[in-house]
Amino acid sequence: MPRFWSAHSWHLINAAQFRWLVAAISALAFIVTYVANRGGRIALRFFFWFVSVMLLNALWHIAAAVYLRAYAPGVITAVLIVLPVCAWLLFRGCRLLSTAHQD
Repeated sequence: MPRFWSAHSWHLINAAQFRWLVAAISALAFIVTYVANRGGRIALRFFFWFVSVMLLNALWHIAAAVYLRAYAPGVITAVLIVLPVCAWLLFRGCRLLSTAHQD
């Protein structure tokens, strides 16, 4: 582990708590996407908020890797999974929003 992480410990949770948090966020992502797909302006706004927060989280991981000039935990997932999925979800959400305006 790089000295930076040891000196600036941001690890407030253990591995088991982290796994539960990831599972809860994943379940929330599925629920938000499902509800937004069913319609409703409030659901779409929450959807855009959630995806935006996920994008910011991915950018945080990428920025940490650039700052450290080394691997930062989560950077591979951010680049290979989070960024493409969030881009697709935002595209899909914009399409849903445009069809909601037509109704």
